[in-house]
Amino acid sequence: MKRNVKKRTVLVVLWLAGSAGRRQLTGILQYINAGHPWSIRLITDPKDFTDEALHKAEADGIHGFLVHANAQVGTALAHSTVPTVLLDFPPPALRGRKKSIALILDGDEQIGQTAAEYFLRLGNFASFAFVPDAQNRGWSRLRERGYKTALRAHGRPCQTYGADKGLLADWLRALPKPAAVFTAYDLLAQETIEACKEAKLSIPKQVAILGVDNDELICDYASPSISSIRIDHETLGFEAAKLLDRLMRAPSGRSPKPVFMPAGTVVERESTAPTAPTAHLVARAQNFISAHAADGISVADVVSHLGVSRRLADARFGAATGTSIRRAIEDRRLALVREQLKTTRLSIEKISRLCGYANTQRLKYVFKARFGISMSKWRADPT
Repeated sequence: MKRNVKKRTVLVVLWLAGSAGRRQLTGILQYINAGHPWSIRLITDPKDFTDEALHKAEADGIHGFLVHANAQVGTALAHSTVPTVLLDFPPPALRGRKKSIALILDGDEQIGQTAAEYFLRLGNFASFAFVPDAQNRGWSRLRERGYKTALRAHGRPCQTYGADKGLLADWLRALPKPAAVFTAYDLLAQETIEACKEAKLSIPKQVAILGVDNDELICDYASPSISSIRIDHETLGFEAAKLLDRLMRAPSGRSPKPVFMPAGTVVERESTAPTAPTAHLVARAQNFISAHAADGISVADVVSHLGVSRRLADARFGAATGTSIRRAIEDRRLALVREQLKTTRLSIEKISRLCGYANTQRLKYVFKARFGISMSKWRADPT
């Protein structure tokens, strides 16, 4: 006999513009797909979680909140009786709520310790520094505390950047070199890289930079690419959903103790490593070529994206793939040309421009030299 399971409706409030929120949502959906009959409503920016949105959800009979709560809704949420799991530090108004509320957080202090231990293993730095979140939120302060505590245990002092200390570029320039700079999250690491460029500081030789979150969209495509501490946000989302399920089954129970997720490991890239591992460097080159071959890129563009020397890029790419970067760009363009010839009736001149060839005659020459047949004949019989 099939068991009747009550379907619950849950309001999920996450910041989906960043990778952390997207990964947390993945974990929540994994929990739902594991056999928990939830219907979710989604707010993609915590700023949109207003008092009105909260009261409407309650009026609609919502069963649970799984949220990043902001200060503007804190008072209303503090008086709510709906089971609630917070995925961030609670605003002050919420700290007095005792029932049917739970807190699940990244292990931010441990993340700071991980950063310190990584830098201490990496080399003999003349100085250590921290770039905090501009709003100095709780998680940033804990990352700073963990970083400084671990460094202090080894007799190493740490400086913290603040707006009162002038421009970031000037502050970085004044640090004793080589400097190990830990930033509160990846976007700050990218800003620190730009400040180093402004200050004409070499990365990682003079300044090694480490971020948090391992947001691949930021880390892989920065120049140089950013080393970062990966946090298991998927597991955090899954565990948060499990915690909310428990609260919804016993909504009048006393709130459990906060849950802190363990820190992840460092994903090493060029901002701390003198040269990237071959496989990573080649993958970045191939991804860039695949995405931009039709834009008319040159070998120099690929090398600039990688943030390494032309000689090193050519040597690593050739050893791993058996071909050159120039040939790889050509191969990608010709693949695009053949796809256009096969699936469209566009003119050869139009296809030439679409696939990154500024000169149609050059494309005709290259195509025939490569395939032993003209483009028009290949289009007539692409087999």
